[in-house]
Amino acid sequence: MMWKRILVFGCLMAMIAGNHASFAQQDTGERMLKTVWRKIGHELLLRSGDNTSRVLPIELKQGRLAVTFESGLQIDPQDLTHLVTTHMRELPGIQSCLVEVETCDSNLVAYSYRFVASDHPDAPACMGRVLPKACYGIFVTILKSQPVEVYTDLAPASSWKLFLAVLVLVVSAGIAWFFRRWKKKKRSASVLPGVIAIGSFQFNPQQMKLTRADEVHELTGKETELLSQLYVFVNEVVDREVLLQHVWGDEGDYIGRTLDVFISRLRKKLEADPSVRILNIRGVGYKLVIG
Repeated sequence: MMWKRILVFGCLMAMIAGNHASFAQQDTGERMLKTVWRKIGHELLLRSGDNTSRVLPIELKQGRLAVTFESGLQIDPQDLTHLVTTHMRELPGIQSCLVEVETCDSNLVAYSYRFVASDHPDAPACMGRVLPKACYGIFVTILKSQPVEVYTDLAPASSWKLFLAVLVLVVSAGIAWFFRRWKKKKRSASVLPGVIAIGSFQFNPQQMKLTRADEVHELTGKETELLSQLYVFVNEVVDREVLLQHVWGDEGDYIGRTLDVFISRLRKKLEADPSVRILNIRGVGYKLVIG
């Protein structure tokens, strides 16, 4: 059915938008991590007495964040661990990471340090043993993190994408609902042909008669339209508003319990067959049940 396809389409669009928001959150978290390490790199250059050369573009290589420099620098492990502890705590979701200082020419690890975001971090080694001025690269490997919390905290701007996902789903559901109602209305507008069996009764909409054996009930125009509408949706609930609109339209000649009065008249004429019932679904509408 078309309305179901529309609803499925809405769900798919919501999933796509939600995934897009998730990717955006991850991208924001990575950019924030790079920003923090650019700060650390900048301060390392300053502490090395260099206030002119640059921190090169930070890249993600084989799962490690690579921080490289335009020129050589001197690295004091005490400065490095202090800067890492200070700035990495700006990212509350990063619980631990491995920091490795490698030489540019041989890619050997000249110094390494495991950052732990706790009140009692590991004691860094090699304190006071300054690495001589040379070309170094700093590589960061995230060991333990909580990406959902980190990225949610760091990327509030991406929350509008989650709102968009919900909005797409709600709009699609609304379109599906209106399409279904329109289809019901279109279906209800069709004229029931010929004689219809309703339980042991024979219902003739054209002649406005309800017959059972030798018993014949003459129906009014409103009773005929009302029974026809109920029969179109046999064993389904029909909203009061739908019945009122279909039978009385915009005539404005019904008040309060007019519909209930006509339902009572039909029930009285159908009571000879206990298998035919018109149920009142409180607060919703009525349902013609046969069998």
